Amino acid sequence: MRKSIALILLFGLFALTFLLAGCSDDSPSGSGHIVMATTLDDAELLDALLSAFTEETGFEVDVIFTSNVLAFELARNEEVDLLFTNSQLLEDQFVQSGFAENSSPVMRNDFILIGPHDGNIFPNNDILDTMYQVLSSNLPFLSRGDGSTTHLMELLLWSGFYLNQWNNPFYFESLAGMNATIGLAVSFHSYTITDTASWLAFPEQDALVVITDNDFRLMNQFSAIAVSASDMFDGANSFVNWVVGDSAQEIIENYGLEEFGTSLFIPVGTEN
Repeated sequence: MRKSIALILLFGLFALTFLLAGCSDDSPSGSGHIVMATTLDDAELLDALLSAFTEETGFEVDVIFTSNVLAFELARNEEVDLLFTNSQLLEDQFVQSGFAENSSPVMRNDFILIGPHDGNIFPNNDILDTMYQVLSSNLPFLSRGDGSTTHLMELLLWSGFYLNQWNNPFYFESLAGMNATIGLAVSFHSYTITDTASWLAFPEQDALVVITDNDFRLMNQFSAIAVSASDMFDGANSFVNWVVGDSAQEIIENYGLEEFGTSLFIPVGTEN
């Protein structure tokens, strides 16, 4: 009798092991927490991407929202596993310094310059001409001044065009986020630089007008980077490979269509 019970228990153990092994093929391929540093302001899109990534792979992602400069500092200090950023200059430097194998473009939108309905500058597609007019005519300009990608883009434009923005007595810094800066630009009838996604999401678009857009110098591209020294490199690299794949790119392509009638970001991962 004892021998029969033992055989039944042993058979049950083998059966359970077989069932668990059979289920493993359908289970997520990874596990653990990945720490991401990102400059993406759009938490809704990021949540949609990360939820789908976790469901498909099993990896969970903890997010630190920060500026590009701080994101790369965290990565160099091995405090994050993954970067999702939009500064090609810093990304190239990071890869060239050996901190990552490569940088993978994921999506893009564009920066635009917006301003008041005062007729001082007519809508155009030449950011150099617009910024020269702002400076030469001492028109009010509001900079984020916070080290964000938008702020860095603005500074690159001034310096790249050999213009000194501080020669304009009506050049101010908001030291605030994008939505708050646009709101202040409305209040002070100022010009400012933003990205198309932030502008489309701003509720008071009638208060300002798009002055300059569709200039190739205003491209805003986001890329994903797995930090080479990370203990979670496999998971971070899984995200990089996943986010440039078809399912993630479809999420990006459809994002904003229902609410705004247009995609807020253009997927570029499948172009590479």
